[in-house]
Amino acid sequence: VDMDSGEYFYRCFMMVVAGTVGALACYLTERVARLAWLRARLLRELSEHDSLTGLYNHRMFYQRGEQLIRQARREKCSMAVLVIDVDHFKDYNDQYGHLAGDEALRQVATALSKSARRPFDIAARIGGEEFALLLFNISAEDAYEHAEEVRNLVRGLALAGGRRVTVSLGVAMTDGISV
Repeated sequence: VDMDSGEYFYRCFMMVVAGTVGALACYLTERVARLAWLRARLLRELSEHDSLTGLYNHRMFYQRGEQLIRQARREKCSMAVLVIDVDHFKDYNDQYGHLAGDEALRQVATALSKSARRPFDIAARIGGEEFALLLFNISAEDAYEHAEEVRNLVRGLALAGGRRVTVSLGVAMTDGISV
């Protein structure tokens, strides 16, 4: 096919333009899809976790707890719930300030997160200074031992200025059958 150099240049130019426009459209489409995925992931993270401590929030604790109760019934295994309250936290906040109180809560949360070691264990902040641990497939003896470890772990935290906090714990058990 005979074509003059102007026609040849025009066709090559149009192919380059079309390829560039197509590549740009693909890039923008991919970028929009990635940003939408990141936004959805961020919204999910914000809706499931406590913003101060990073632990599950109370809604997720109850939702995941219900799922684990159903699983415990199926597998006929026991569970323990440890309810943890930071002792005299209002006084701590009043004496050292809210920033120090927030830092204390974060450190308590980190300690609780470390103590929820097994795959089905759940650590959550269920209120201001109230936390909960759900321990899956654990004996009563091990649950009480775990509660004592948590109490000692929190008592051993080194907060700013050499301050200390303590916690009170309650333990509730299921027998694995009537969960």
